[in-house]
This record gives sequence, structure tokens and C-alpha cells, in this order.
Amino acid sequence: SLLAFTGAGYDHKTGPYTETCRRGVMYLRKVQYEDGCFGPKDDDHFVYNHAICTMAVVELYDLSGDSLLKNMSQRAVDFILKAQNPGSGWRYGVKPGENDTSVTGWMVLALKSAKMAGLEFEARRVYREAAQWLDVATVEVNGYPKTGYNLPGSDNARLRSAQHYQQNPSMDSINIMTRLFMEDSKWDVNHPILRKQAAECARNVPAWEHTKLDFYYWYYASLALYQMGGSSWNAWEGPMSKTLLNSQRGFRPEDRGSTHETLDEHGSWDPVDAWGSAGGRVYATAINCLTLEVWNRFKRVQESKK
Repeated sequence: SLLAFTGAGYDHKTGPYTETCRRGVMYLRKVQYEDGCFGPKDDDHFVYNHAICTMAVVELYDLSGDSLLKNMSQRAVDFILKAQNPGSGWRYGVKPGENDTSVTGWMVLALKSAKMAGLEFEARRVYREAAQWLDVATVEVNGYPKTGYNLPGSDNARLRSAQHYQQNPSMDSINIMTRLFMEDSKWDVNHPILRKQAAECARNVPAWEHTKLDFYYWYYASLALYQMGGSSWNAWEGPMSKTLLNSQRGFRPEDRGSTHETLDEHGSWDPVDAWGSAGGRVYATAINCLTLEVWNRFKRVQESKK
């Protein structure tokens, strides 16, 4: 949730949401362990929590310049480095030996924010090794360069209760984003694999149709296509913005006339997507805010030649 505030430029020192951001970062400070990890490691999925928490604290540090957050941020980044599989990416746990594109994407996002904030780590080596996983995960499937989730060319993960939701190019969008953010000169916006994957995302635009609802995909594809720019972003931007703005509670046609005083859910999004049963309304609202902030969070690292 903190990322929704930092993505709009708010921090714990100035602006209208200082108290909200302050309480958030104080909580994260309390749950950061000596090894730098945020929260316990009881659940294998703690790596997601850590990457997202790292990104939030690092962005607060970058926005505010609060020196008290520098050590907290650096320790969090150091834990990400410790968790990386040697010569590859990340998955559940510390050097688990297995990799997946989803966790790897979140880790690269956190490191991108860390680099922007001036934190130190061996970016070239870390990115080179992460790219080796993407090299393995991306294979030709029926003539299309498909990036797999945890195996070469594999489908996306789905909750048992969400098997009826359609597959989409989530992992392809993560491949685009990570390749561009890792700034390897061989992988630019005109790379044929990235252009093919961007075009596939542009053919699968957001729509408020039950089996197509996947806020996670919308977020990563928005990040990726904004970075790509050009025709793919132009095809994506309108449907994404319209779909999210027209489905926000309090602003839907059926909610007209309601206020935050008469509608508890006012301003939120219903958790009805493929991951809503796990993340709930807070997840749905936070990640959709992040999607609507893609213009603000990261400048384009390159400009398309088309």
C-alpha cells in the first residue's frame, strides 16, 4: 500500500499523507530482521513481501532523503542479493536452486528503485545473472518467444480457485520490463523478441470481463509497454485507463451519487481478479493504483525508434 503513495510522490516528511507514510515505514522498521529481511520466513512466499517492502522503503528514502532510512534500505537490498541463485534469478527462499520469472521481476523492480536512490550493489553482475534465467525461460512456442513462469515456456501460475481465469502474457511483460531495466545494450526497445512480446500484450488489453481480470498482468504489462512506447503502448494505454477508472468503486455507473461516507468501498477496487481471493481489497486497490502510476514511477530508459 505504501507504494501507492510513493508512486504519486508522497513521503513521510512532506505532503498531505505524512502520517500515513510514517506509520507504514515505522511498521516496516519493526518487522525488519537483522539479516535485512522484512517479516518472517515462515511462508515460502515471503520473498514477494520482501521485494515489495524493499521497493517501498527505498522509494521513501529517495523521495525524502531521510538518512535514517538509508541503512534500512541498504540492508534490504543486501538481502535480495543474498537470496539470488548463483548465476540465475530468484524464487521462494534464499538461494533455493529453483527460479521463477515472477519473483525475479519483483526483485529487479526493487533493485531498479534502489539504483535510482543511489544505493550500492554489483548491478552489472546481479543483472547479468538474472538475465541468464530469462534466457532459459524464454523459448519459441509455435513461432512465438514465450517467457515461462518457472520452466522454459511454461504457463502462468494460477490459484486452485482461479483455474478458470484466462492465461495471458504476464511473464512476457516481465521479460520486457526486466530486460529494459537491466540496461543491457543488446536488449533495447527494438529487440525483435521484445517487440513480438509487446505486440502480444497489446493484443490482450484490459477489459472488465470476469475470466480476463488479472490486475497483476495489467500492472506488469503497463510497466513494460510504457517503457516500450510506440504503437504497443498506444494500443494499451486507453483500454487500461478506461477499464480501471470506470471500475473504481464510487465511480462506477451503479455507484453514482455515493461518497466515502455512504460507501465503505469508495475509492477501492473489488478483489474479483485472478489473485483477489489471496490479496483482497487492499491488494486490488494498491496494485491498480500502481498501474495508474506507471507514468510517474520510472522514466523511460530508452525511446523507441518507431
